[in-house]
Amino acid sequence: MTRKLDQFDENILKILTSNAREPIARIARSVNLSRTAVDARIRRLESTGVIAGYRLLLGGEESVNTKCILNISLNECRCEEATPYILQFPEVKKCYSVAGDLDLIVYVEAEDTQRILEIVEKLSQVHKIQQIRTHIILSDWLGQP
Repeated sequence: MTRKLDQFDENILKILTSNAREPIARIARSVNLSRTAVDARIRRLESTGVIAGYRLLLGGEESVNTKCILNISLNECRCEEATPYILQFPEVKKCYSVAGDLDLIVYVEAEDTQRILEIVEKLSQVHKIQQIRTHIILSDWLGQP
């Protein structure tokens, strides 16, 4: 049974989206709930998968010099079996399972091409991964990641 998000949940998510490390006491004051109620709601949002996790961003956009797309084909396994190997890298920002000639499309933001090479080489050693095609992003015509 899926519980619908109410206005309190929406407000908590909005605050956590802007700062995932916001103290519970400050969130509680902002949404007019007790700390205990906010803590319980955050735990429920985590356990039901609404909040899928938290991620540390290093140095902001200035430290990201190279962006790429990895097209990954798998060796007769399900995407769920291969994604833990891919998601271990903090540079991986998006990972999509897709229909067609390949299985996964992965968006990576790294310090430089050397780091992308390191990631690709490590992923190439995973027996579940058959092939990786790397596409370095040269321009962003929409101005969005």
